[in-house]
Amino acid sequence: WFKDNVAEQSRIADVFIDPIRNFFERVPKANGQPLAGEVSANTQRGGSGFFRVLYKIAYRFRKAVALFVSPERRKIVKNQLLRRAHSTSSKATMLSRSALSPDRLRVVGYLHAESGVGESARCCLRSSLAAGIETAMHDFRTGNVSRMEATLPTGTTAFDGPSINVLHVNADQTSVANGALPEIFAPENYNIGFWHWETPDFPEEFDSSFEFLDEIWTSSSFCFEAISARSPVPVTLIPHSILLPEGSGMTRSDFGLREDSFLVLAMFDTMSISGRKNPQAAIAAFLRAKELGLQEAQLVVKIINEDHDVTVFEELGKLAERQADITLIQGYLHRDDVVSLYKATDAFLSLHRSEGFGLCLAEIMSLGKSVIATGWSGNMDFMNAQNSYPVRHTIQRNDAPLGSYPAGSTWAEPDIEHAARCILEAASKHQKAAAIKAAAKRDIQRDFAPRVVGNRIRKRLEEIVQEQKGRSHA
Repeated sequence: WFKDNVAEQSRIADVFIDPIRNFFERVPKANGQPLAGEVSANTQRGGSGFFRVLYKIAYRFRKAVALFVSPERRKIVKNQLLRRAHSTSSKATMLSRSALSPDRLRVVGYLHAESGVGESARCCLRSSLAAGIETAMHDFRTGNVSRMEATLPTGTTAFDGPSINVLHVNADQTSVANGALPEIFAPENYNIGFWHWETPDFPEEFDSSFEFLDEIWTSSSFCFEAISARSPVPVTLIPHSILLPEGSGMTRSDFGLREDSFLVLAMFDTMSISGRKNPQAAIAAFLRAKELGLQEAQLVVKIINEDHDVTVFEELGKLAERQADITLIQGYLHRDDVVSLYKATDAFLSLHRSEGFGLCLAEIMSLGKSVIATGWSGNMDFMNAQNSYPVRHTIQRNDAPLGSYPAGSTWAEPDIEHAARCILEAASKHQKAAAIKAAAKRDIQRDFAPRVVGNRIRKRLEEIVQEQKGRSHA
C-alpha cells in the first residue's frame, strides 16, 4: 500500500516518500518472500511490527513534513499507518475478533482501590452500565497498595468469548498486567489501556507498553495530546463520568470542624506525588487570604497514605499546629464519608502543578461548590471563569525528579496572590459567586453524567467492531 498508494492518497511529495520506498527495496527476499530472520519484527503481527517502525519514523520527521503537507493529508497517512501497525497476527484471530460485540465491555483494573485509578475504573463501569452496555468486571490488584474497600456499581454480568476489554492500569504497570492476565491479553480480545499522564511529555520509557494494547483511552484533552504524541496505536478521549453517592450524613461537628466558618477543603494522596499536588501552596494561599481580610474561615487538609511521604506529612502537621484555622485529617474515609465532607465544605482548593483530569475538582463542582484551582492541565476540560476560579500560573520545568516525573518535566507554578484573592471572592456574598456555583453544578451534571459518557463509549465500541469486521473480510 505504501509504495503504490501513499503519493496518490495523501499527495505527499516524492522527496519524502522515496527514502521509505528505497528501504522496501533493500529488504532481502527469497522467491518473493522476506528471508527468514531478516524482518522477524515485521511479521510478529501480520506485518504490524514494520508499520510500527514506519510510524515512529514518520513521527520523528513530523515537523518537517508539516511544512509541506496539510493536516488533512497527514491525518490520512497517520490513520493508514496506525491501522497497519495494529493489524492482528492471523486470519483465525481476525475471524475471532469479527465476533466482538459493541454491546459488551469488560472493565479490568484496581476495581476496589480507593485511589484515582480505582475511581477511574468505577467511573467506566457506571458509564457503561448507564448506556445499556452489558458490562463485566475483572479485578486486578497486583502492584497497587491502596486500600481495597471501595463499593462497586451493581448490574454487571459475566460473559465468555472474544471481548473488548478496557484496562484501567497505567502505562508503568501494563507489562505487569500482561504477565498476570493471559486470559485478558489473549489475541482474540481487543484490549484498550485507560491511561493518565500528568505532564505534556509522555516518557519514552513507557513506549514498550503500547505493544500490549490495541488502543488507548484517556480522560482529558491534556492527556490525549501527551499520549498521542508518542502513541503508535489509536488514542481516544473518553472523560470520566461524575456521579456521587448521597453520603453518610456526617456533619461538620462529626469531623471536628467549626459550624460557622467558611470551610475550604484541600485533599491529596501522597502516592500521587506530593510535589505535583502541592499542598503547601494551598496553605500559603489560605494564609495570604486571611492577611487580605478573610474572616471566620477554616482550611481542612485531607491526606491519605501519609506514611509514603513522611517529610511532607510532618511539615503539614507542624503548620497545622501553629495555625488554629488549619485542620489536618489523615487516613482513609469511607466513600460516603468523603462525600459528606464534600457537602460540608464551601470551597475546594487545589493549587496543583498538574492534573491528568482532576476527579475531586469535578466531583465538588457537581455539588454546586466553589472550586479554586490551578488553571492548567486536565481540569481545564471542565473548568472556566464562568463556573469556577482558575488560578493564574507560570509554566516551568522542574529542576529535580519528582517520583516518576523526571527532571525537566513541564509544570505549572500557581500564583499564590491570585489564588488568595480567588478565595476571598468565593467567600463573598456577591451574586457572581452564587452564579459560579450554580454554573459548576449545571455544567458537570450536563456534560459528565454517566449516560452522556456511556454514549461516547458505545459509539467508540461500535466503531471498533466495524473496523474489526472490515479487517476480517479484507
